[in-house]
Amino acid sequence: LVISDYELPEGYEPNRVKLLIKLPPTFPDAAPDMFWVSPAVRAPGGGAPTATSSERLLNEAWQRFSWHLVAGEWKPGVSSLRDFLRCVRGRFLRLN
Repeated sequence: LVISDYELPEGYEPNRVKLLIKLPPTFPDAAPDMFWVSPAVRAPGGGAPTATSSERLLNEAWQRFSWHLVAGEWKPGVSSLRDFLRCVRGRFLRLN
């Protein structure tokens, strides 16, 4: 799933990116894991966000955020893509 024109919290450069989320075959029973942005972003202060790397997907460069939900945070049959997007947003709000 690619979300075009995803707005990042204040301080990130660029402030709008494409957000890629790989949905597992058994979604929504299984949670998505990690996420990617294009182009690569810089955290507030100018550095690369922690636990990121470059990866080529869909014929372009993406910045992978090696980030995982806390155990029990995803509730099969209850949690949704909206819940995962809230968690992604929370990851960016940690400002690193």
